[in-house]
Amino acid sequence: AGVAFAYWGLRLLIGAAPSDIPRLAGTTVDPQVLLFACGITLAAGLLAGLAPVMLAGKMDLTTALKEGARMAGGGKQRQAFRNLLVIAEVALTFVLAFGSGLLLRSLIAAQRINPGFDPQRVLAFSLQLPSKAYGSPEAISGFYTRLLTDLRRLPGVVDANSVSCAPGAGDCGDWFYSVPGRPAPPQNEVPIALFDSADAGYFRMMRIPIRQGREFNESDGAAGPKVAIVNETLARAWWPNEPAVGHQIKVGGPYQEGGLLEVVGVAGDVRQFGLDSQPSADICRPSSQMNGSDRTILIRTAGNPASLMTAIRARVLALDRNLPLQRFGTLEESLGAGLAQRRFTTLLLTLFAGLAVMLAAIGIYGLLSYWVTSRESEIALRLALGASPSRILRWTSFQALRLALIGVALGVVGGWAAARALEDLVFGIPPRNPATIIAAALAVITIAFAAALVPAWRAARVDAARRLHYT
Repeated sequence: AGVAFAYWGLRLLIGAAPSDIPRLAGTTVDPQVLLFACGITLAAGLLAGLAPVMLAGKMDLTTALKEGARMAGGGKQRQAFRNLLVIAEVALTFVLAFGSGLLLRSLIAAQRINPGFDPQRVLAFSLQLPSKAYGSPEAISGFYTRLLTDLRRLPGVVDANSVSCAPGAGDCGDWFYSVPGRPAPPQNEVPIALFDSADAGYFRMMRIPIRQGREFNESDGAAGPKVAIVNETLARAWWPNEPAVGHQIKVGGPYQEGGLLEVVGVAGDVRQFGLDSQPSADICRPSSQMNGSDRTILIRTAGNPASLMTAIRARVLALDRNLPLQRFGTLEESLGAGLAQRRFTTLLLTLFAGLAVMLAAIGIYGLLSYWVTSRESEIALRLALGASPSRILRWTSFQALRLALIGVALGVVGGWAAARALEDLVFGIPPRNPATIIAAALAVITIAFAAALVPAWRAARVDAARRLHYT
C-alpha cells in the first residue's frame, strides 16, 4: 500500500510543485530509495514486534500472577514504557504542527502584503528589439512611441507605459552608486541599488505613490537635465531628516566614473523581489534618457485583461511581425507565481504534520484501547461499587489527556528550539509566535482527545456483572 501511495503521491506533488524546481519533470520513484524505505519500514516493524516479546521473557511470574487480570498483558514498567512512546509521538507531532502552522501563517501574511503598486487588471509583456532593425536611439524611441499610442487607442485600455523592469519582476539590473559629499565607504562596502527606467506617467498608472517631489514628465527628455526618482528605502538611508528632492546621486561608486543624477521625486517602496521580500534601494530614470531596446509593456485595462490579449498581440505584430511577445500575462499571476515556492514548502510540511497527527491519534487510540482491555476487571469492580458510567468515562479520558498534555509540554520546548531553524522561511510574524504555539497545542490535544473517545466510551459501557462473573 505504501509503494502504491508513493507512486500516486509523487504525481500529485509534481503537479503542485513550482515549475522552476530543477529536474522536476524527470523525478521518479527511485528503486534504491524505495528499497531503503522498505528496509527501514520492515526493520522498524521487526523491532517494535520484538520489544514486547523481550519484555515478556523477563517477566516475574510471581509478581505477574499477583497483579492478576487487573494488569493483564503488562506490568507497571511496561505500561510506563508504552506511555513514553505515546508522549514522544505527541511531542514530535506538536513540533511538526507548530512548524506547518508558522509557514501557513507566513504564507497568509505574504499574500496580504501590499506590493507597493496596484497589479489588478494589468497586462505585461516583454520585447527585445533586434539591433539590426533598431540600431539607433531614434528607431527605438519611435517604435515604442508608436506601439504605446496604438495600444492606448484600443477599446478597454485605460493606459499603457513601458519600463525596463516590471514591478515585482525581481532583479533586472543593479549597480553601484554613491552620494556626493558623503564619506567614501571601503571598496567592499559600496552600496548597490536597482537601476531601472520608466515612462512619464508610469507611477500614476501603476498607482505607486509619490511621497516627495514629482514624477517624470515630458520635460525630462534626452537633452534635459539628468534626473531620477528614488524609493523611500534609499531616501531614508541617506536623508532621514530632510527632503531627498534636490540632492544628487552618482552612478557608480566613489572609485568609478559615472554621471550625476538629480533627485526630483521619492516614490513609495515596491517589493521588487516578491511579496515575501523586503524593499531594496531603487533608482529609476526616465526612459527617454536611457532609451533601452529591451522593455516591458504594461497595460491597465478597464475590464478582464485576458479579453484584450489577442488584440494587443495583433497590434504588436502589425508594427513588426518578427517580434515575439515574451512573458505575456497579468501582473497578478506573476505575483502569485512568486509565492509558489513558499506554498510548496508549506504544503510539504503540512502533509508531514498531517501524517504525524494521524499516527499520534492511532497511537493514543491503540494505547487506550489496550489499557481499557487490560483493566476491564478493575473497571467492572468500580462500577459494582457504585461508580457511575460518566465517572468512568472521565477517568478513562483523563488517561489520554494526561499523556497529550505531557507530550505537548515537551513539544513546546522542541518547537521553541525548532523556530530558530525556520527563521529564514518565516515572513510577517515572529518565529516564536505564542498564538501559533497555542493553536498547535489545542489542535494536538483535540486530536488526542478525539482518538480517546471510542475506548473511553467502551470502558463506560463494561458489563460489570458479566465481567466479574468470569473473573
